[in-house]
Formats: sequence, C-alpha cells, structure tokens
Amino acid sequence: MKIKTINLLLFICIILVTANGFSEDDSTVEWPGAFFFDLSLANRLPGGNFFPFIIENYAPDATSLIEESNGFSLIDNPRVYFEGDSFTNFNWFYNGFNLNSSLNDGSPAVILPFSSVAAFRLQGESPLSKDNGMNFISGMPRGSFSRLTLSSVYTDLGGYWMKFMIQPSHPSERADRLYNERRKINSNYFIDYQWAKHFAKSASQLTFSANYYDIKRQFNDFNRFDATFREDGKLLLLHTRFRKELTRGFYELFGVFNLLDRSHQGAEIAAYPQETTDRKRYSIMTGAHLKKKNADLKISLLHENEQATPYVKNFSKDLVDTDGDSFLPFYTFNKLGTFSATTLNANLNIPFQFSMLGRGARADFFADARYSQLSGKEKIHDYNSVAFAGEPYLAAVWNPGQNYKNTNADARVGIHMTWDVSANISLLAKLLFQYNHLAFDTAANNLNFLSPGFDVGVLLFKNKKTKVLVAYGQTPYDLRENVNTFLETRGAYGTLYRWQDANGDKIYQPGEESGIYGYTGGRYHFLDKDASAPIKQRLLVHFSTPLSKRYMLNIKALYKRIKNNLRVRFDDYRDYGFFEAHDGYNLFFFDQPFKNYYLTNNYLEKDPFYAQFLINVEGGKKDKWFFSFSFMAHMGMGDTAFGNGPGSNDIGLLAESQANPNSWINGFGRVDGDRGFVAKTYFGFNLTRKLSLGVSLKYRDGDPFAFINALSGHDQWVLYYKTIKAENEKGIKGGPREDYIGDISVRLNYNFKILNKEAVISLTFFNLPDIGGELSEYVFSGGSRDAVELQVPRSLRLTFDWKF
Repeated sequence: MKIKTINLLLFICIILVTANGFSEDDSTVEWPGAFFFDLSLANRLPGGNFFPFIIENYAPDATSLIEESNGFSLIDNPRVYFEGDSFTNFNWFYNGFNLNSSLNDGSPAVILPFSSVAAFRLQGESPLSKDNGMNFISGMPRGSFSRLTLSSVYTDLGGYWMKFMIQPSHPSERADRLYNERRKINSNYFIDYQWAKHFAKSASQLTFSANYYDIKRQFNDFNRFDATFREDGKLLLLHTRFRKELTRGFYELFGVFNLLDRSHQGAEIAAYPQETTDRKRYSIMTGAHLKKKNADLKISLLHENEQATPYVKNFSKDLVDTDGDSFLPFYTFNKLGTFSATTLNANLNIPFQFSMLGRGARADFFADARYSQLSGKEKIHDYNSVAFAGEPYLAAVWNPGQNYKNTNADARVGIHMTWDVSANISLLAKLLFQYNHLAFDTAANNLNFLSPGFDVGVLLFKNKKTKVLVAYGQTPYDLRENVNTFLETRGAYGTLYRWQDANGDKIYQPGEESGIYGYTGGRYHFLDKDASAPIKQRLLVHFSTPLSKRYMLNIKALYKRIKNNLRVRFDDYRDYGFFEAHDGYNLFFFDQPFKNYYLTNNYLEKDPFYAQFLINVEGGKKDKWFFSFSFMAHMGMGDTAFGNGPGSNDIGLLAESQANPNSWINGFGRVDGDRGFVAKTYFGFNLTRKLSLGVSLKYRDGDPFAFINALSGHDQWVLYYKTIKAENEKGIKGGPREDYIGDISVRLNYNFKILNKEAVISLTFFNLPDIGGELSEYVFSGGSRDAVELQVPRSLRLTFDWKF
C-alpha cells in the first residue's frame, strides 16, 4: 500500500512539472538543522582545526563517544552520536562526495589536510536536505599564494587546579583503586602546507595541501595500579584539486591520500594493553564533479587498506574487567588481519522549477549509487583463555578465516521538492526508493532490500525572520559494512571449551579443554530470510526567531523510533538450555553447545527510540564578536549488545551476545551516546586591533552504565544486568551516570606581518582549569573499578600560521 501511494505521488509530481533550471543557492536548502562552522570560527576558537573537537565542543546537538581535547582523538575512529542514530550510521562528506569508510563503520575513509577545509557543516535530517551528516567543505581559494602552519603541544603544565562539590574526588586521590597517573598527551605537533595557483586566462585554479600529524599519548594500564603505556600515532594527509569555470557551471578533479600508523588501537575506549592492536592503514580517493545549470554530477573512487596486528598474541581475559564488554570478548572487540575495500560512488541531481496548481515550486530529481567490494583475511589468535575473578573458566580455540570477498551496494532514486503555497507557507517533500544488496562468495547470506521512504513537512514564514518547520519522515537506514562483517561465513571462527586447569597454574595450555560450551565466529552466522530493512520514523519541530538585532533563538524538538532494528538471535535458544529462577530473575543456563546465530529484526517487546529538546542562542557582529550557547536534553533507549563501554552499548552494533536470553534482563536502557544533559558555549571578540580571544565551555553528563550481576551454576557463569543503564524513560534511576565531563578552553590570536605578508601566532589552553571530571564506573555490583571516559589533562598548543 505504501509503495502504491508513493508511486502515485511521484506520478502526479511529474505530470505537473514544467522544466526550468534554478539556482541551488536558495537559502532554505540548508535551513534549519544545519550547524555551520567556517574559517572565521575555526581560526579563532580552540580546536578549530580538529573535526572531533568541533563535533564534541561546538555542534549543539552532537556528542562523541571519545573525549576530545587538543587533537587527542584525531587518529581514532570518531564514533559520533547525532539525532539518536548509532555512530555506525553517521555519514561523512567532502563537498557532497560520500566519504563513509567501508572498513570502519561510522568513520570517514579519508580526511583532509587542515588547510584544505574552509568550513564544516553538520546537517540534520529534514525534508529540506537530501543528505545528513558532517560535510568537509573545501573552498577554492582565488589568487596564487602559499601558506605554512606549524603547531606543537606542551603538556607539563602542573597538576590539578579545581575541585567542585559535584566532583568531590579527583582521580589522583583514588590511590586505593586504579591509578595516580592520568592519561595524557605526551607530545603532539603538526605541519601543514598549502599552495594555490590561479590561472586567469583559463579561468582555472589548482591547489595542493600536505599535512603531517604526530602524537604520542599515555594511557592507563588497567591491569596494574598506577601503570601506564604509550600509544603513538602518525598521520600523513595529502590533497590536490583542479577546478575550471565554465559558462554557467564548472568542472573539477581532486585527489586525497591518507597514511596512518598507530599503536594500541582500542586504548581510547579503555581496552587493556593486551587487547589492543597495531594498525597500519592507507586510503586514497579521487573524483570528478561537473556542474551545469540543469545538472550536477559527482563520481568518485575510493580505496582503503589496513592491517591490524594483535599487540599480545593469545592473551587471556578475566570477565570481571572495567567494562564487561562482551560474553565472548575476543572476536567482537577488534577485527584482526588484512582488509581492503574499493568503493565507487555516483550522484546525479537534476534541478527543476515548475508550476503546481498555479503556484511556483522547485525540485531536485536525484539518483545516488554506491558499490563497495570488500576483501580480507582474518587472522585471529590461536587461542584465548577466559577467567572469572581469577579462576579458570573457558578456552577459545580459533581457526583463521579464509581469503574472502563480498560486496555492499545501495542505490537511491527520488525527488526532493519545495512548493510555495503562499508567501508564508511552503510545503516540503522528499520521496525516495532505496535498494540494498549484499553479496557473498557462498551466496548463502545474500541480502536484498527494496524500501520506500518519505519525509514531508510544512515551512511557515519562509521569508520572515521568524520561521517554523514541522516535519515527519519515515526513511530506511543504509546497510553498513558491519552487516557484511557479520554475515561473512569465511571469517575467523572458533570453539569455546570449558577450561580444565589440570596442573592448577591458572595458565592455559593447549589440551586443557574439557567439553564444548559453544561456537563463535563467521561460520555460524546466518541470515533470517524474513528479515526486512530497518526504518526510522522521525517527528521534527524547529522554531527560529530573532531575540534582538544581534541575537537569534533556535529551538529544535525531535522524536525518533526505529522499526525493524537489526539484531542477532539463536535459531531457537530453547534448543540450547533452560530457564531457572534465581534472585527474582529467570536465568538461562546452557546444557547444549550454542551454535547458530541469525541476523534478524528486533524480536523484543520495545523498539529503540530517541527524544531530544535543544535550545540555542547565537549572535554576533561581523569582524567584531560572536557568541553561541546551546543546551540539549536528550534520551536514547534500546536493547543493545551486552556491555558497558563505547563500542558495545549501541543499537547499531551486531554481536553474538544479543542472542543470549540473559542479555535481555534489564537490557532496555540508555544507549552509549545518551549523555542526558549537554551544554555548550563558545564566544570570541577582539581585545585590540591585532589581538583576539576565543573561548569554549562545555558540560555533558557521563556515559550510562548498568550494574552487572554474576551467578555460578550448572558449571557456568551467568552474567546479566542487575539494573537498567542509567535510568528509564520515566527518569527512574538504574545504573550510574556519575560525575560529568567539563571543558574550558581558551585561545589567543595575535596578527602581525612578516615581509608584508599576513601571519598569526596563537596560544591555546585546552582544559584550562583541569577540572578532571571523569566517570566513575562500577560494573559488577559491589565492585569498584573506575574511569573509562577520562578528561585529558590541561595542555598548551602554540601555533604559527603564515600566508605568503
């Protein structure tokens, strides 16, 4: 019925169209719901070069699952939580070109040198925009010049300064728990060079940028009190671009290259050193953009390659750790081996003006296609032992995966319309069909989804200072490559044995297996043939009005519900065990080895949902001062994979633990990105003609956690949530959301001239008061392990920039 209705609407629209080209520069295309951060802000505020810092400290309604300070997490997979969607569904663009990584869900495949980025645009989902996510905007500078930027960090700035009633205990005073020495940046610098050449006769421009970034970080070793380990990262970024102006249009060619070398991946989300990996990665992207009055065509080719090697081979793990990340803690934490992906993207937009029932209207017909081929060879450990509270429990014996290839393809076609019914009323519509196709060598888990979608709304007072948007949408999610990873049967797989520690040394040796407990890995993963595409249903209200000549008020209210959310289940869990009542809970005990995991839709009572209320006040006077304050209250809830840390407690993840009935006990709770209350402020002004000040302030609640209980019986340990995560939708408390994360950063810019060319020197203090607000994480009930999401201590960045 839905498909027939959308077909009819499309047919009516086409019949009523009289084709005429129109400009894309209509101001409503990006209003409302778009956060725009350009060079006037980036060059004056702390962290303006670092997109993770911009998302975490400046974008009003986005949070990052990794604390960002002074470029700390620039080399990490960013994990952005925005408008209630899992970080795995976040989108990245470069001038409208799709940058989504096929190897690291929710991350950009390439990033640009700092000097290549003219602005950042974080676009929310609405009928006013075709796409949503973060867009790196690279402007084409006019004229010929060179630009050099040098920057370095100084970290030895003394100890803790400030203490608040809300944070009575600084981590350095917890000498009986975890650590004295905080994680920090030991050294960090970058060199950035940009060259631009303008060819006046041919009306063309050529640019080249190069960026080298180096960071050495210190992380806490959760194995031992007051011990730390080092993590080093190097990043090389190259970008070149050629553009030629045409009559009523242009064409351009570009290329981007990234090279990454880092140790101890995973430490940023509180993995033990032995759980981390050494990661080497390169990616290259090239593309072409042709824009004329009546058409806009983008084509790009992207290749990624990375190798992940375990830092410790065949490590052991105690399930009583800092985050209780999984029932099966090895295969799901980090993919090991060598992987590559080649992705082709094509986008076509054809703009029109037309008449509908005698009133003017505008539209874009669009067609987007993405084809990605993935290949890999997973090479996991030979074996891993699992203990519980120091006592031998299980042994995982692994088989390496075979060489494999699979594909992920999707296509969208649709129409994006604005119809001005009157001077004060505009009707908006986005109608589309989306096709997803996943294919594997064995063909057993091939997947095909065809899904309609729509997003409709009304915009009131479009041409006035006060505006109101009300919109409702029901659109399908893209299927990301984590679905490929789960359904690839040629990946690594293993057998879980009971560990019979015959010699009592508590060190696993091959041959100490005693009975099969279960199976894990790609060989045992299957597709439920009745599965359907996940759908998001969203209601959006946006209100904007001037408060005065200089200030604007924006209010955004959002509610989203996810239907057909993808999850993992056993073929039939009742074949593998039985329920037994303990402490008021029906706990599930296995009496047969569990084996077959199916990708299916949500089979639990409640669907994941998200609610948000955002208020934002912003103002300024050009070249004089600027100001922004935002406060967001939001709630994201769902049944997630079992765990308490970034990368485990998120509705977009697929994990074998979702099939275990014990993970459903108190499983419906707050998700990873839900920080409850988030407040952000930034402002800047000129102190003198040459000296300016920029300030950033942020407060956010902590990550939601659930207390975990453990019970021994029938020769096995049962783990389950004793409480829900943080609190429920009615505000009733469950697990902790303790403490907070705060940040106050300050930047001073001094402008001067060298050889009559503009230069700037800046000093930036990150986390100036060293507030030290950190989560206190108590995972197992009655236990006391502390601090996963840690505040990076105070540091100073000195930057010199010269354009000549």
